[in-house]
Amino acid sequence: MSDVIVVREWDADSFHRRVLELEAKGYVARRETYRITPEMSPETGEIVHLHAIEMLRPVIGTDTSHTEKTSRSYSTCCRLSAMRTPFTNTML
Repeated sequence: MSDVIVVREWDADSFHRRVLELEAKGYVARRETYRITPEMSPETGEIVHLHAIEMLRPVIGTDTSHTEKTSRSYSTCCRLSAMRTPFTNTML
């Protein structure tokens, strides 16, 4: 059984820093759970984005040779999402 941590941050830099810290500790990013959700701040009416991803800690004694490939894929995923057009102030 693996430990699962859900990383959620409003600030993109804090989010990516936390994910990289967890990867350094052996956690693996579940790329298919990576989400950026636009939310409207009730106080300011400003659109803010919640970044979220699940991180798995491999079971001790299992093969972790896929970890390096997954980490590179997570970085690629982040670069691609940064290239998207910013969310506009339209109501959903």
